[in-house]
Amino acid sequence: MLTTGYQAALCMCRAAFAAIMTAVFVAILSSKVPIGIEKKLIPALLKAGLPASSLPAFMKALASGDASQFANVPGFTAQLAEVMQVALSDAYSYAYQYVYYALLAIGSLAVILGFFLKDYNKLLTSHIARTIAGPSNKLDTAVKPRPNDNFVVQENDEEKISQAVEEEQVRINVVTKNES
Repeated sequence: MLTTGYQAALCMCRAAFAAIMTAVFVAILSSKVPIGIEKKLIPALLKAGLPASSLPAFMKALASGDASQFANVPGFTAQLAEVMQVALSDAYSYAYQYVYYALLAIGSLAVILGFFLKDYNKLLTSHIARTIAGPSNKLDTAVKPRPNDNFVVQENDEEKISQAVEEEQVRINVVTKNES
């Protein structure tokens, strides 16, 4: 069983690694999206009929994030809006492939490093290295019945009944099989 401090350290490392990798992936994505727009979106729009002189206004409308701004772009039609949606998806998929390349490299490194980890299976036993309550030879006294305690046994368990009577005087409640 892992100790609380060790578990806390693992959680902290996992959270720190996740924060670092998120920052790395966002940096990769944000640097590749403009390239994807340049390679995928602009050629698709020009091929579909957007005038080259309208590109600055189109990029300004795209950067604003407001769909109503595309109405101010000269020559922008509903057909170009459909082309833009498909080409913008292609541009983002172009950018995401580099995120997946980075993830593949980091994941492969983690798998390779996993082969060099120490095997702790031999330590995962039910052995108790130290007892918490008193010396080990006194632990069994905690389970012995005390005088005037109820001692519940099954109907046919004569050995437990005689043991309880020999060790101390206790009240014995015999439970039949139907009651248990």
